[in-house]
Amino acid sequence: MENSLKSISVFSVLLLLIGGCTFAPYTFQNTVVGTIEEIEIEEKFFMEDEFLVIEEENRQPDNSLYTIPVSDSEAYDVGQKVKVDIYSNTEADVWDLDHMKFEIEVMDE
Repeated sequence: MENSLKSISVFSVLLLLIGGCTFAPYTFQNTVVGTIEEIEIEEKFFMEDEFLVIEEENRQPDNSLYTIPVSDSEAYDVGQKVKVDIYSNTEADVWDLDHMKFEIEVMDE
């Protein structure tokens, strides 16, 4: 019985440590203002992944397109100007959608 309790305690601590890395808080990273150039829909087995491809205003060569996941691509149109606030829950300087959240605002022209 005592070994069981020790095992459960060790397992619980490991879950907390692993969970702490996975569920780190999101912090603001950047804002991108640009135009929706394309709406991509990738069909999966029972669902679809939907993305906006945004070309940044005042862009620098080779760093101008951003692919942003959305839950409802029908709310957007190609050619719309948008502002995207980018949040990340990792310190790594990588474009990793598993560690990012986005707030998208359609801008009036």
